[in-house]
Amino acid sequence: MAIWTGTLGQLLAAQKITAAKLATWFSALTSITDTWTTFNPTWGSSGTAPTIGNGSVTGSYRQTGKSFDAVYTITVGSTTTAGTGNYSLSLPPGITLASGNQWEGLGVLWFRDTSGATTYGFDAGSISSASIGAASNSSRWGATTPIAIGTGDTIVVTISGNCA
Repeated sequence: MAIWTGTLGQLLAAQKITAAKLATWFSALTSITDTWTTFNPTWGSSGTAPTIGNGSVTGSYRQTGKSFDAVYTITVGSTTTAGTGNYSLSLPPGITLASGNQWEGLGVLWFRDTSGATTYGFDAGSISSASIGAASNSSRWGATTPIAIGTGDTIVVTISGNCA
């Protein structure tokens, strides 16, 4: 992928913007915004922590300046244990939220219950400068909310925010 390394002066002095120049600029901008990095988020709890067993917890994120986007996926396995309390997920490495305001809205959490073929939606928000949680109405996402987790259930969280 080509990255344009010219100066603003070169751009302004250009007599004509060609398709080739536009393609180069587009490529440079795309390389900034399309770079996603994987990470291993911590799935925690206010009580006994859940254990993933033969399930999976994955994450990917991108940061552009002081803004970031992150996607988390939890797939519940047959040996995953729910733990107790309200759940949390760690932010990507090097990301600290700019605002320490509890429950600053950042995105959404989707819980797909495979046993009942039902999907539950939650608002995802900050619970500290380093972790997120989710709530729907007055209920926090946790070991028994919206329902107890089961083999094959999938939780997907997408967030966007500002870094400190």
